[in-house]
Amino acid sequence: FSISFVNSPVVKTPFPIKSLCWNSSSSLFAFCEDDLVFIRDSNTFYLVDTISTERISSLMFSKEGDIKNDVLLTLSDEGTFCVWDLYSDKNEKKSFTDKEPIISIECDDDSNITCASFSKNSDYIAISDDKFNINLYFKLRYTRQTIKKSIQAHSKEIYGLEFCSNNSYLVSSSFDNKGKVWDLKTNSLFSEFKFYSKSKVPIIFTDDSNYLIATTSKRTFSVFDLNGEKIQTIKTLKNIEKIKILPST
Repeated sequence: FSISFVNSPVVKTPFPIKSLCWNSSSSLFAFCEDDLVFIRDSNTFYLVDTISTERISSLMFSKEGDIKNDVLLTLSDEGTFCVWDLYSDKNEKKSFTDKEPIISIECDDDSNITCASFSKNSDYIAISDDKFNINLYFKLRYTRQTIKKSIQAHSKEIYGLEFCSNNSYLVSSSFDNKGKVWDLKTNSLFSEFKFYSKSKVPIIFTDDSNYLIATTSKRTFSVFDLNGEKIQTIKTLKNIEKIKILPST
């Protein structure tokens, strides 16, 4: 076999990068530093556009509307959730439709945010606070309003939240050693199971939304079904620091 080296463009930033994400086609990536969000072309590194906003703690690309426009979802350190619309002109050049978000939601209720997650279709935002609650926000697409549901979820800090790919369930990971699956149609607990939380590795869904993967010791992880039943356990040679499912080829 042979090894080849490719010179890639390098983008230097004056401030540390706090969050980084790609859109679904991997044609764009966004990152935030201090009070600015930058969007660049993934192939050329060309600067597509920027927005100035409050300090961002997390961001994610999603799709909106019938024609599936790219939108950028951001959550600030102060608890403000925003949706920013990206417009393509006749030459397919991307830019923000407006320098103001099309939707802005104040999610912070005088509590400190410990974790946040966006559903894959951007309809839901899940935010956990230092009172061990999960605040679920359902975004109404046409009125630009939201419906909020608060859930007393755990007895200790929540450090992981993830939506499944079909947006039917949310899983929460907590230092109380319980993983809990929440039914988003009823906003109620669907199942729960014990796992190992000391590694601070969040529980994740498989791509088909039918199973969950969680650490069960420093060097083991297990596959659970949605009912919380353990299906299989796998041992590793080193301590587990992160779990990620690679896309199938």
